[in-house]
Amino acid sequence: MRALREERGLRQDDVAQAARRLGFRWSRAAVAKLEAGQRHLSVAEFLSLADLLTLAAKAKSPASLFAPGTAAVALADLVPEDGWIGLTRDNRTRAGALRLLLRGHVGEGKPRDRELPAHRDIAVDRERTVPSRRHPRAERDAIRRAVWPDAPDTEVREAEREAAGEAEQKAAGRLRVPAFALALAARRRWQRSLTAERDRRVQPQAVDAAEEEAEGTHQPRTVQAVRGHLTRALLRELQQAFGAQFRALGVSRLSRKPSRPRQPPRHAKRLVKPS
Repeated sequence: MRALREERGLRQDDVAQAARRLGFRWSRAAVAKLEAGQRHLSVAEFLSLADLLTLAAKAKSPASLFAPGTAAVALADLVPEDGWIGLTRDNRTRAGALRLLLRGHVGEGKPRDRELPAHRDIAVDRERTVPSRRHPRAERDAIRRAVWPDAPDTEVREAEREAAGEAEQKAAGRLRVPAFALALAARRRWQRSLTAERDRRVQPQAVDAAEEEAEGTHQPRTVQAVRGHLTRALLRELQQAFGAQFRALGVSRLSRKPSRPRQPPRHAKRLVKPS
């Protein structure tokens, strides 16, 4: 939404005014929270969002309020071209498939474009039946003993599922530990996944960044930048809490590098053995 607004030279206040013309009680702060992903849309607001942006663009010039020429916004334009879109906590779909659906192309998506809880349960059951090449059962048991020996079985199953997440895979690569070890450590530390803890902490910071940008008191910060900063902070927190366990499983990139042996200066005289 922010990209569409900036492409049309609109301010957040312009969008809020157009929303009020359509009967929605929006303020500039509401638009800022919406762009930061911190405000939910009602069905009526979502269905009117494309018309709202088009109306705001045309209202920039009162003489061409309903004249042709202003690029109209479609609902599909509000969805990114790639990536995953979370519809609910446990249901997500590929952005491309959602764009097709909003354009009226029903049934043209592929099964792999959707990820439902049933799909993940099947994947976890398959992993239990056929040991994974990356984390066979014996290795997972060793990780469990090292990271959380008395972990409840429910927490272990959740960590197994969450270890397949993109954020967990990347974070495990940075720490040079198995993804299951990182996911189980996050469960023990925060009672939730690394992704869920990051999203929980990102909310107030993203709202503050959006409000600062709207007021012009701070340099613009994207939600992605806030997430990246928080991810690094969370990895440091995990490293401090589980450094010994992680080092037993693999060499951590965030741990201190071993010091190199000190080399003698070039101008030092060589000791000559007496003959």
